[in-house]
Amino acid sequence: MAAALAFVEVIGVLSGVLGIVQFGMDNFAGEDDSVNSIIKIAVGLDGGGLTNAGGDLPDVRLFNEFGEFLGMSADPGTIDDGTTKEIKVRHEDDIGQQATYTLFSANDNAICIGMTTITWPDGSNWGWTAQWADPCKASWYFSNLRFKGASDDPIFMWIDGNGDQPHTGFQIHWASWAPETPPDQRAPDDRKGTSLTEEQLCFSGPPFELKTERDPRGIIVAPPKQHFAKRRGRTRRGNGGDNLVVNYSPARSVKRLCNSDTSAGPDFANFAEGLFCSMKDKDIYPFCDGVGTTIQCFDTEAEEVVLGGGVLPRANGRKYASVVTWEKPDS
Repeated sequence: MAAALAFVEVIGVLSGVLGIVQFGMDNFAGEDDSVNSIIKIAVGLDGGGLTNAGGDLPDVRLFNEFGEFLGMSADPGTIDDGTTKEIKVRHEDDIGQQATYTLFSANDNAICIGMTTITWPDGSNWGWTAQWADPCKASWYFSNLRFKGASDDPIFMWIDGNGDQPHTGFQIHWASWAPETPPDQRAPDDRKGTSLTEEQLCFSGPPFELKTERDPRGIIVAPPKQHFAKRRGRTRRGNGGDNLVVNYSPARSVKRLCNSDTSAGPDFANFAEGLFCSMKDKDIYPFCDGVGTTIQCFDTEAEEVVLGGGVLPRANGRKYASVVTWEKPDS
């Protein structure tokens, strides 16, 4: 009998390329439960940093492979920034059925999800990473929260029930995000683990579906008639309050964040690139160097954009209320 793996494989996005990531077992429920399915959710931005990513945990509804309702957890509580939390969902009828579909419905306080996993009553583990938020056109932002299986540029996905963000929830078909063959049966050149394309995973309905209606309660089981039609749209900008994130890692690119139609969150400065993104307007500015670049640039000491006739005004004319620094090298 083969030894149990110390990880669970999940289809993810690695540096923009579809591939296999390995979730450590600490990303799943820490106890056996023969009655409940246990959801685990991790949120950003970073522990003890900005304060907009934690919030109300979403309602969770479970369905079987035929789309039949199995059980739910309504208003399961709150979650702090940079933490994980478990949600137990009791199967109302047949506890032996597999909860292959899960619907997450946001409550009034926005939440930024980095990953979610499920452990079924039979002990099976499944997972999904919010690295898919960007290619799937969800509202997203970078994060400094690490979990086993995360890439070098982890991102989080916003959902909200009161209109601050465009998406009120999402559905996952867990098996669609698992490699189609186990590691010992996989071809050596199989780096993706799935025959599905990025378009099919994001926009065909059952694997992943973003919700925009108030308090979503239903899921898509059969693909819609128009398969894989790419959905576009712009996220409400901002949602970062009067805050700034200062980053030193080249993996979190200002250009990627600022050029995305669906990113949302605090202003972002990257010393590795020497660039700053004003998230309200999605404008990119180089850092001021005091020599050649002295206007239309971001002054890193004053923490403001210098224009030709002054500085770029911020909300209420105030300095940043919070500045969080990620991965600053030792001086």
